Amino acid sequence: MKRREFLETSALLSAGLAITSIMNKNLIANSDEPAFKISLAQWSLHRALREGKIDNLDFAKIARQEFGIEAVEYVNQFFKDKAVESYLAEMKKRAEDYNVQSILIMCDGEGRIGDPDQNARRKSVQNHEKWVKAATPYKLALSYSIFSNRSINTEYLSGYEGNEFALTGNLEEDLLSITSVHPMRKDAVEKYVENANCEWDTIEILLTKGELLEVNYNGNTFYARNFHQHGSTLTD
Repeated sequence: MKRREFLETSALLSAGLAITSIMNKNLIANSDEPAFKISLAQWSLHRALREGKIDNLDFAKIARQEFGIEAVEYVNQFFKDKAVESYLAEMKKRAEDYNVQSILIMCDGEGRIGDPDQNARRKSVQNHEKWVKAATPYKLALSYSIFSNRSINTEYLSGYEGNEFALTGNLEEDLLSITSVHPMRKDAVEKYVENANCEWDTIEILLTKGELLEVNYNGNTFYARNFHQHGSTLTD
């Protein structure tokens, strides 16, 4: 290509890009929809919240009426002693009344889920459970999708799966295989041991060897595979 042809082509290309840019700006300016949709983080109003000038339950209303924002991100510091179903349901209802989407609850002061100490890590998970319960099935499914896409080994259980589990004849291997996928409730384990014509001693042995974990949750006792015994990086 000759120098003159190159300059002419470059000039036409630059003019085309400039016209496209102007057209896009005009389209945005003439549109009723904002160029971007944003959410309001509750920490943006932390001083007013701490000073009692506004109430946590009014946060969604303020986001909509004063800032024209239709999505909010909560911070648990401002209602940490109210992590109960009735309060969280009212908080969600207030947001829905103003057509505001509740995106997430940022959790502070509940410990480090990635703590290198196993006991501290387990305690942190337990501390976070009450906040997980506040999530809708849609948000839980979305979280599962995000973790899975990042190759984080995650199991999504939206409800108890029942007590029907297959037997192969090796109780220890069967239990470890099942609990690798999801926890088993104690009554399910008891029935499983009975169906295998074995004794509860097998469970005690797995617990003593550290291959099985006993976890109390929501009034029930569950048994789960202890991956740390085998050098896994999974948290429990």
